[in-house]
Amino acid sequence: MDRAIDVGQEAVWRRRHGRKKVDRAIVDLDSHVHAVYGDQKQGADFSYQGTLAYHPLVITLAETQECLRLINRSGNTPSADGVETQLAELFPLLLRRYRQVVVRGDSAFCKQALFDACEAQGQCFVVASRAQPNFEALVEALPESAWKPYRGPTERAHRAQPPAQRRKRRPNLRRRLARQRGKHDLRLERQWVAEIPYRPHPSQTTYRLVIRRQRIEEHQQGELFELWRYRYVLTNLPSTTSTQEAVDLTYQRCDQENVIEQLQHGIAGMRMPTGGLLSNAAFLTCARLAHNLKAWLAQLALPRETMRWEWKRFRHAFVYVAARVVCQSRQIQVRLAASHRTTPLLLQAHVRLNT
Repeated sequence: MDRAIDVGQEAVWRRRHGRKKVDRAIVDLDSHVHAVYGDQKQGADFSYQGTLAYHPLVITLAETQECLRLINRSGNTPSADGVETQLAELFPLLLRRYRQVVVRGDSAFCKQALFDACEAQGQCFVVASRAQPNFEALVEALPESAWKPYRGPTERAHRAQPPAQRRKRRPNLRRRLARQRGKHDLRLERQWVAEIPYRPHPSQTTYRLVIRRQRIEEHQQGELFELWRYRYVLTNLPSTTSTQEAVDLTYQRCDQENVIEQLQHGIAGMRMPTGGLLSNAAFLTCARLAHNLKAWLAQLALPRETMRWEWKRFRHAFVYVAARVVCQSRQIQVRLAASHRTTPLLLQAHVRLNT
């Protein structure tokens, strides 16, 4: 079923881009713990959250929010279990339409099997990493000159605006009340990034370890303390990609949470309506197809902005449309209500799909 959907997915990409290849595809990895109720759910098990659940693996394409894989698994399955097998199936599909594939995920996906799967195809990965026992010594050995100032994308966009166009920030009432009442309050003051070569223990390859250092003001009971935190990113991106770009790329994957939320609530794809593990896996595959239909229509016929619409908004705009079905002269005609605000877009989409 997944491979059949892949055929349709590749046909959409071919019609959209023609024969030319797109520069880069960004593949996001994540998992979702879906709690189930009752005693008869075959394959369900206790997850790390302590609930009886399934633990589906979600693989999506960042640019279009298409779902590449939605694999059902038992609740006690590790987050990254089997991801290298799925990537091995997806790489040939992606490389026929994209020149480069970048795989990214959180610290649960920082494992050697994923690195090897990307290296075998000559592709890149960028994943967050947990703090390893030797990271502290590596950080302390760095000279101060190795640290470069870092600002997040929102702060950079704010500073890029002319002073007259900058939106004045309103006072932070939560922080004010917290300090007045002596509660614990944290504020990110400044950030720096640095990079060192690093080879994980099981690997024979040296990767780039990008370190983000954060200085945090900690207010507690009227006193000010200084707190330092470190975040780590492991990647094999080429040296032409700066440390700032590597950090930005890593944490932009958080947008995948919106895709998972729409899969869960927008189309009710995580309902798990049956009592079997494999039958619920088939239901997830059907949910993947339903979710991708919106992205395919947006790529081929509708305005590109509809790709990021929530399913509720999309249904009210393009599904719940008043129309009359008229049968005359051995023809069936669908006459859309001219008063509906998206009728012109529907007519344009009909023409584009038929050309």
